[in-house]
Amino acid sequence: KLFTFTPDGALIIGSGYKEGGNDEVTVFVDVRTGREAGEPITGTLLALSSDGKRLAVAAADDRVQVYDAASRKLVVPAIEVGPSQRSRAMVTAAAFAPGGSALAVAVDQEIALYDLTSGKPMGDRLIGHRELIDAIVFTSGAERLASLASDDAVILWNAPTRRSLSRVFVDSPDGWGVAFSPRDGSLACTGTKTTVWEVAKASVIAT
Repeated sequence: KLFTFTPDGALIIGSGYKEGGNDEVTVFVDVRTGREAGEPITGTLLALSSDGKRLAVAAADDRVQVYDAASRKLVVPAIEVGPSQRSRAMVTAAAFAPGGSALAVAVDQEIALYDLTSGKPMGDRLIGHRELIDAIVFTSGAERLASLASDDAVILWNAPTRRSLSRVFVDSPDGWGVAFSPRDGSLACTGTKTTVWEVAKASVIAT
């Protein structure tokens, strides 16, 4: 589950179950007081935009909802997530494109891109993983996207063309996350161990 600070460091945002509740909620906690700040949002936190202004939440009815982080109001029509080729609509991860124009959503073993003005899908899905996708991340330029799945594969995608550029298998059956370096574009994958991947050469350079 995602657990993150807002860019200004004032709030911690995370998801969980409140005492006596049956639905997962996303809560905002004031770092200084340790108390909740404002009303929670029903659903599981998937992603926070890099500027901290928007957040994506998975609702219980196979929908993804995008909220204004300050007002807690919906800013995009609810995204209806259709099933994958395996007839499942399980949302496992999401990532905002830099600039906020699109949202990538992992649906089972596929990735769907959605326009954040209309909430509608943008072209075909990215298909290449064999198991559930654990994490996805955009490069700073939003042209490339990396995904880590339970099949131990990390795939680098060209987001505009929907084509896979390269793939590497990592010995990390419990994949947790992926992150691009802002300095040189290398990619780190975390799980039972951390692997650093040199994207340009599609090779592992550190474990």
